[in-house]
Amino acid sequence: MNAFTFTGSGKEYFKIWIVNIVLIIITLGIYYPWAKVRNKRYFYANTNLENRNFEYHATGKQLLVGYLIAMGVLIAYIIFNTVAPIFGLIIIIVFALSLPWIIVRSMLFNMKMTSFSNVRFGFIGTTRESFRVYFSVPISIYVALIVLNGIILAIFKDSIISFFLAIVLFFAFLQALSHLKKIKTKFLVSNIKYGQSSFNADVNVKPFLLILLKTIGIAIITLIMTFIIVGTLGYTIFGVEYFLELFKATQDPTRTEEVGIVALPILTFIYIILIIASIFITAYKTTKDREYIFKNTTLGEKIKFSSTLEPLAFG
Repeated sequence: MNAFTFTGSGKEYFKIWIVNIVLIIITLGIYYPWAKVRNKRYFYANTNLENRNFEYHATGKQLLVGYLIAMGVLIAYIIFNTVAPIFGLIIIIVFALSLPWIIVRSMLFNMKMTSFSNVRFGFIGTTRESFRVYFSVPISIYVALIVLNGIILAIFKDSIISFFLAIVLFFAFLQALSHLKKIKTKFLVSNIKYGQSSFNADVNVKPFLLILLKTIGIAIITLIMTFIIVGTLGYTIFGVEYFLELFKATQDPTRTEEVGIVALPILTFIYIILIIASIFITAYKTTKDREYIFKNTTLGEKIKFSSTLEPLAFG
């Protein structure tokens, strides 16, 4: 099995990145489409398989129209949301309804503008299918969960049964998220073509659910360990007197402003550790999803894929 290789370097990309930033600032953002094209062409050209590389064929001029429309919508939303919030809400609703169409058009364009070894990619997904995946199914699941939650609270309010049913509902929510991950993956991957061959993602709900449960477990363990580490470091560095003073401050209503100042070192520790932990947790979820999707994706009938990216390397 041959692996993709990347031949670019941080030094080369830094030159492209800094020039892009300067030109975007000078042109008040107008240069952004050209900057995006330069970035993609650099990464595509340096991604190789058996001495063959990807190519990105779009131009800044082609991206400019979509970029100006997006900026126009954003500016319109900001203005209307300030002077007439109802119109701002209408813009959000229209955008949400248009999102499935936007996703399909984006995939069509990006695949058409991408080639490998002089063979173009393509996308055959439809707006109707996209609407089901990104709008009707998520809305249906959300409404169903809200209704079930309301029924549980109405019938079993303030009882032990409601607690256990809430746990069941939580797992139903995780199951729903995993189902959405499955249908989105199949929509985005199985509708991609490479020349005359098609990709196929044969994925199921259960593996996505297991990955999600493991991620939640890691998050809970990380949270517990964070407080243990912070408590230990705080006790070692500041001593027990610090925590006694912090406790006294929280118990005195007249010292509410002082609490934040007294607790600042501990809060800083917690903030730093949680940032590091969140990066790793996100990396774990992303790499495990990627590993499962790649393992179960084929191109045509013979070509298979795998991902060896690890959470620490990705984070």
